[in-house]
Amino acid sequence: MAKESRQRHVDVKFLKDQISTYRRLMRRVTPGPWFEYRGLIWSEPREGQPVASVRHEDLYFGTKSGESKECVANSDYITALNPKDFQEFLSQIDTLVKNFDQKKKSTT
Repeated sequence: MAKESRQRHVDVKFLKDQISTYRRLMRRVTPGPWFEYRGLIWSEPREGQPVASVRHEDLYFGTKSGESKECVANSDYITALNPKDFQEFLSQIDTLVKNFDQKKKSTT
């Protein structure tokens, strides 16, 4: 019996649609890089208000009401997905999709 291929199908249309959606959304957000400081997500230069708040911390009184592992994980996740780095990630995915399309066309 021949071994089944476990290679996963690449849905190029899905990838293109998602890239388009993410790029559209990123045009409206505060540019990165972002970093976390005292439960808030900031962007450089540090002017005005923070980009996001995911930890429940009162900066004026220093009390924390409900900081959880989930809030810390959310903060880390949001910071990692800052627009500057995510734009580069999307560019890399876009290149892979184009290469995949070209390879697919050349084999058919």
